[in-house]
Amino acid sequence: MQNNLLIIFAAMLPVHNQRKIKRQRQYLRNHLTKAETTLWFFIKDAKLGYKFRRQHGIGNYIIDFYCFYLKLAVEIDGGVHQYYLQNQKVLLTL
Repeated sequence: MQNNLLIIFAAMLPVHNQRKIKRQRQYLRNHLTKAETTLWFFIKDAKLGYKFRRQHGIGNYIIDFYCFYLKLAVEIDGGVHQYYLQNQKVLLTL
């Protein structure tokens, strides 16, 4: 299994946290993967100087971690997120 890290600078993304994917976001926040848990330990509580959100909705997608101030979206775990990697062009055009 290949691990990938996808970082997207989300300068002008449209809708955040749509209601239709709220339950999915809640489920994913409560069931983080090992890699997500590890990264969250290092970035939660603004340890890097910026606030990050877990499992943040952008359009119809759920991004693992998102920082509003930096407009930075972070995806981690290659095998779990192949769907996002295949649709990277869609995310970048939002």
